[in-house]
Amino acid sequence: MGNALKLASWACLVFLFSLSLSGASSYTFYVEPTGGNVELGIQQKDISLERIYFNLTGQDSQFVVKVYKVDSNSERIYDYFQINTTGLKSEPQLVVFDLRVNRSWLIQNNVDAKTITFYINDGSWKTLTMIPFSEDAGFLHYRVSSPKLDATFALSGEPVPVTFTVTSQCNRNGLCEPENGEDRDTCPDCVSRAASPMCVPSQKYCFNANYLFVCDQNGTEYRFEECTLGCVDDACIAGAVGPVTGMAVASNPVFILVVAVLLTVVLYLSVLVKRMRKEIRKAEEKKTSYEDVKAIVKGKD
Repeated sequence: MGNALKLASWACLVFLFSLSLSGASSYTFYVEPTGGNVELGIQQKDISLERIYFNLTGQDSQFVVKVYKVDSNSERIYDYFQINTTGLKSEPQLVVFDLRVNRSWLIQNNVDAKTITFYINDGSWKTLTMIPFSEDAGFLHYRVSSPKLDATFALSGEPVPVTFTVTSQCNRNGLCEPENGEDRDTCPDCVSRAASPMCVPSQKYCFNANYLFVCDQNGTEYRFEECTLGCVDDACIAGAVGPVTGMAVASNPVFILVVAVLLTVVLYLSVLVKRMRKEIRKAEEKKTSYEDVKAIVKGKD
């Protein structure tokens, strides 16, 4: 009687006839319900699915759960399987899978364990969250909650990132040696301009888009010049040089306008000065004539 009560206390008693022979491509479970939780175990090496848990309500007849192993030619897909059900009156309220991944597969296929992902396809592929459950010498074990039981599933991983080592020509001796293939793009010895007076002879580079730095012929220091039209591709933008150093006459209409205005103002001032001098001269002549007439009048008296 006690054993009968224990069996009845299980939400669902699984009376299982399983075609889970070694190397089989499908596993068929015939389930006799008593209402409630169902637990199905699969212990086969050719499938990642270890155990299925789900919850049923209102199921009063036998139903069938089939797990189909699907072959895949991709070395990145660890497992690909499909679950079909027959005789279920409603969709399970809760579906949980226990999965395992063989460590040897990760090593043989150069797969990063951090990228292992479980997918469901119930009309379109979606990612399901995998929770690490446990691990041992041979396998990594995960637990996954699924929205459906009757669907297609896949377990895959991505390759381990490859780290490339770039071999530099720089010998890091504190000297910039262009003759040995060192330059400011690959060697710190040529980049640290502020910390070291050493530079590559005749080397040029733009600074702040308006200045051009040029290393002297001895490679001991930089000199710089202001680029009025800007600095691009390690050179000042070229232009014809006018009266103002660095100002481009031919290519700068503003400069031409300024010069024209200045010339107009100078010409106007010149004319104005001439007129003023002429008027001053006339005034002085009138004053002289007046003084002469006054002197003559005094003499007659």
